[in-house]
Amino acid sequence: MDSKQILSVGIDIGTSTSQLVFSRLELRNRAAACQIPRFEITDRRIVWQSPMAFTPLTDVDTLDEAALDALIRGWYAEAGVRPEDVETGAVIVTGESLAQVASQTMAALACTDAAQDLPVLRPCIGMDKIEIINISRKIGTFETSIEPYEDCCTIFTPPHPKTNPTLDEILAAEAAMPELAALEAEAAENVEKIYIRMGEDDLL
Repeated sequence: MDSKQILSVGIDIGTSTSQLVFSRLELRNRAAACQIPRFEITDRRIVWQSPMAFTPLTDVDTLDEAALDALIRGWYAEAGVRPEDVETGAVIVTGESLAQVASQTMAALACTDAAQDLPVLRPCIGMDKIEIINISRKIGTFETSIEPYEDCCTIFTPPHPKTNPTLDEILAAEAAMPELAALEAEAAENVEKIYIRMGEDDLL
């Protein structure tokens, strides 16, 4: 199969408003006949978009999950789409964590995960900055984290970080770095492992 169409859903749940979009994606297989299929998106067409709605909350800090579930189900019904019709999707969770200078979008995380065969666990990904700082104080890493060192974040951060990368772009960039394998090997040989004891205290 050289090409196919699939229905995709995107759900944006914000601290004040939420919205849902259904899109029809055109996928084309870029792999040779004898290779594992490698599809990329060649066209995207929005087929239905919900109106902007206030995100339901039970209080200023708590999401009303039942009301949100009813809202999303209502949008599906209004669009005439069943959950089993959707073959792919993405979710955008906005809030305090986006106040940090970062570009951890779903696409960026997917590219990071594709760099290895092991699952990537991110226990702090849903926390805001204050929660993460509190954890760093408990495990004794906060003072080190605020030292004014020139690390890779300050040296290599581009003026405009890529927020929607593709794996093909990453592979092309790596292919242009012939010394990359040697650098990876050197980094692996000189890795330093630091074991952190947390005692009997709960993490949060």
